[in-house]
Amino acid sequence: MSDEYVIYRDGNITVDLDVGLETLKRYLGERREPPPLNHLSAAVSVILNNQLEVLLIKRAQRDSDPWSGQWALPGGMSKPTDGDMFETARRETFEEVGIDIRELELLGWMNARRPKNRPEIAVSPVVLLSEGRLSLRLNQEVTDAIWLPLVAVERRKSRITRRDGESLVDAYTYDRAFVWGLTASVIDELKQLLTPNPC
Repeated sequence: MSDEYVIYRDGNITVDLDVGLETLKRYLGERREPPPLNHLSAAVSVILNNQLEVLLIKRAQRDSDPWSGQWALPGGMSKPTDGDMFETARRETFEEVGIDIRELELLGWMNARRPKNRPEIAVSPVVLLSEGRLSLRLNQEVTDAIWLPLVAVERRKSRITRRDGESLVDAYTYDRAFVWGLTASVIDELKQLLTPNPC
């Protein structure tokens, strides 16, 4: 019998690990086809292991990167040479962390979302399952990586400083990671989908 893991601490909801993963698989099973590819599309890999940990990376400080220095999911912009959005996710993830997502179990695609600072870009998350923590090989675009346990994080209001001043944002903090914005919205949805009756 599996242990129970708290997904929403504030709501005091617990889900069985296996039941949660099966719920996620059922929901995403109908969403296995990649979304359309275009020059303003991006894909990120949501690599979830069987302990409900998600791989996050810390992006290197670069003036050309609008998400410079932030914690994020591995991935990036599509290229004309990509056959589809899965290839975009595969190429970017392999470049950044050395993982070939073709070797993982494809669960499906979450709905695309648009970052507030670049609303013209549609970012599509693809959810993949690994049997445990994978070995990583970080490239120069990534300065750090962490496996974020969904059961140990809660979203809280946090104050951040940006070029345009201070803002109050919803964020997850764990160990050295501070996760907000688009990546936090993906974690929100994952936590919701892992409950027995996702809406």
